[in-house]
Amino acid sequence: MKHKEKYYEILGLGLIISGVVIIVFGLWYGYNIFTGRMDIPAILERGQNVTQSLSIGNAHTGETTIGLPSSFVQNAWRTGDVTIQYLFVLLIFSGGARIAKLGIETLRSRVSPKEDKV
Repeated sequence: MKHKEKYYEILGLGLIISGVVIIVFGLWYGYNIFTGRMDIPAILERGQNVTQSLSIGNAHTGETTIGLPSSFVQNAWRTGDVTIQYLFVLLIFSGGARIAKLGIETLRSRVSPKEDKV
């Protein structure tokens, strides 16, 4: 039984360490994006068919067109990219926390009930 307990101890510590490493990587990644040290990858496709004007009304009554500044359109795409990146970081945090929790449960399971009643 000693080998099995040692195996669970090594497995549990390995899971905790890997979970913490994943969480630290997520923190580092999010911090670098937030401070501008890392460019935000373009996830959303910016096609040529993006219109920079907004039409109000219909052709029969007279159409009114409002021009949108190109900076507004670019900022909208960038905001979408940032949102997706932070959702990715949240997913990394969640995965790291679950892996660390699994390691803690593995370490707790190796303690037999007889040792708890001392």
